[in-house]
Amino acid sequence: MLDAHAGYKALKQFKDMPRPDSPLRIGMSGTLRGAEYTIIGTIGLRERYGGETWTWVDHQLYSPTHGYAWITLEMGHFIWTRRLRDLVWMSSATVERAEYRPTIWVGHDRYRYFETSNSEVTFAEGEFTWAPSVGERSTTVSVLSDTAMVSFTQTKTEREVERSIYLRREEVEQAFGVTDLPAAQGSHPLTPLIQGKNFDFLRITPLALAVVCVVLGVLLGGLPGSRSLPAKSVLASDLPVEIPFEITDVGRLSRITIEGDVRNSWAWVEIEVTDPDDMPVFAAGRGLEYYFGNDGGESWIENNRTGTVSFRPEKAGTHTLSLEISETGIWGPTQGDKAPVSNLSVSVYSGESNGAWLYRLGFVFAVIAAVPWFISYFQHQRRWAKSDWTDEE
Repeated sequence: MLDAHAGYKALKQFKDMPRPDSPLRIGMSGTLRGAEYTIIGTIGLRERYGGETWTWVDHQLYSPTHGYAWITLEMGHFIWTRRLRDLVWMSSATVERAEYRPTIWVGHDRYRYFETSNSEVTFAEGEFTWAPSVGERSTTVSVLSDTAMVSFTQTKTEREVERSIYLRREEVEQAFGVTDLPAAQGSHPLTPLIQGKNFDFLRITPLALAVVCVVLGVLLGGLPGSRSLPAKSVLASDLPVEIPFEITDVGRLSRITIEGDVRNSWAWVEIEVTDPDDMPVFAAGRGLEYYFGNDGGESWIENNRTGTVSFRPEKAGTHTLSLEISETGIWGPTQGDKAPVSNLSVSVYSGESNGAWLYRLGFVFAVIAAVPWFISYFQHQRRWAKSDWTDEE
């Protein structure tokens, strides 16, 4: 029993009544959202659909300065609700007629349709802004934004528009002095996104750095070097040969390019470079090949006539390039006496830049930036997982 003329002071309690399971009781007072509130009513609600049953508890609150509010306890989650005065409305009929997920603007916030629920009152005790009765049914259409939910509830006689946000457990504990709060089960659609104070920084800054790395990589990779060896023609019949070339820019890349006149044939070229002290710098091999033909009236080409090798010289001076063809082959019909390769063209560039390391660094930055984006995506999917809207294909 409450005294409506004395701030809903509790006059008498009937403790033996079967009540919904909640740590909050009528008569409790506390400060929430900057105002002093007293719990003046408790309603138990139930929804049945598709063989499943959901239950939750609504607590009516009253503040002499801020009026009425609600605290809802659902699966261990606390939700704070107040009446919304905006002249907006969305009915279940509107949702049923919609071909696309309905949206609505409330103030400056955009809300998207979330679900329609039909509930009934299973318990009512205390004072309320209307006169509820056990068995009373209502239909609620809910729309969801990034931070809040707006509900359009209709009974046989009334309409209510309310806005709800998530209430942290610490707020409830501090306001009402309760410590036996039930454990939260699963995730609620209003559960705040897990975002640290540097979340936006980690999402945007590494992505910008990744773009910068790619741009610099393209620019550096396009910087031409100087010719250490102009294109030199070498007959395959003269191989093996040794070709000297000068290196003046130590510490930057040098590139050897070899091109062969293969035609429906292939050749494997052995490459070796020695430094001015006649010490081996590296040895490698590159395959040159070129094939063409017709298949079903359509022509095709497989072309890889050019092979390149990049290396970083450690000494300036005259280096020596050794070339030798170790293997060759012919594809398709015989070419008579024509050799698989008869001529090679060799050139060397030095002082080149390579943007590959910048691409790798950019990839690392992109991965760092992707982590918060993926976190946001999965949290968004989890929030909307319980929506009853289905996009029809």
